[in-house]
Amino acid sequence: MAVLAVNWDDAAPADINLDLVALNIASKTTNSCTITDLWTGDVSNTNGSVQNFPGVAPHAHIAKMIKCLPF
Repeated sequence: MAVLAVNWDDAAPADINLDLVALNIASKTTNSCTITDLWTGDVSNTNGSVQNFPGVAPHAHIAKMIKCLPF
C-alpha cells in the first residue's frame, strides 16, 4: 500500500499520525510491518500500531510504501 500524506497548513509544521489498523493496512497492531520512504529509500521495520511522522514542513508531504504481514 502506498500512502501520501500532505501538511496543508500555510505556516506550521505538522506531526502526521497514521493508524495502520484504521487505514486497513494492518489487520492487528501486532502485525509485522515494513515502511519504505519513497523519496530516500530508507526502510524501517515496525508493528501495526499508530505510526508518527513528526515535523512535516508546511505544504510538504510524506510518501511511504507500507507492507504489513500477520506473522
